[in-house]
Amino acid sequence: MEVVKKYYSSWWIVGICFFVLLLAVNFFICKKKLNKNFLHFLILPFCFSVSGFLFLIFLVNLTLYHVLVVLIALILYFLVKQYYLYFYFPLKYQPYSLESLSVYIIMAAIFFLFSSLFAARILLRFDLILLLLIMVVMLSLIVYYFYWINKISFNRSKIFIIITALIAAELFVAISYLPTSYYVNAFMITISLYLVLNLGKLFLLDLLNKRRIINHIVVATIALLAVILTARWD
Repeated sequence: MEVVKKYYSSWWIVGICFFVLLLAVNFFICKKKLNKNFLHFLILPFCFSVSGFLFLIFLVNLTLYHVLVVLIALILYFLVKQYYLYFYFPLKYQPYSLESLSVYIIMAAIFFLFSSLFAARILLRFDLILLLLIMVVMLSLIVYYFYWINKISFNRSKIFIIITALIAAELFVAISYLPTSYYVNAFMITISLYLVLNLGKLFLLDLLNKRRIINHIVVATIALLAVILTARWD
């Protein structure tokens, strides 16, 4: 990311090199096998890296840019480390640690993605249909990984993947008309999708009950109100 900032015209070369490195690391972690595990474990680091890269493009503050570059690199390091422990040192691997870590990274990836999409819409006037297509592809991969890492089969989760993508698309179109910054807009969608994903997971795992529904809705509502009430409306 630092190289991209310094040599902006060569961003595509850096992107290709990084993707090749990501493939090589994932190939090694998956015990040098090109199978479903390789593709599954590639989804989150790929989507997180792409969304993080897009987010940094629209970041103006240089100090914050450097901080986020380091933070993104550290998050990828911890994710890859969990992959490594899962495959090579199962006795050291803490049960459900990968699932827990993945949730936080997924939420960060969703925030980065929608911040970038709103910024592209507001600042660059990108076509809405193009942005929706990018969003649907990226978000579908992220949601698929979310259910897969929680041990929910695609046959059971596919309808929830479609529903989540449709909800996100509708929210993106609706929120894009609000006179708020793209960061605030992205926060609102991230909180909403956090609620949708967790309720969907609980439902598919047969763990959904009235108390959990109320708890999730209350937390999401408080977070949304905090974002909305502290946002600048201009």
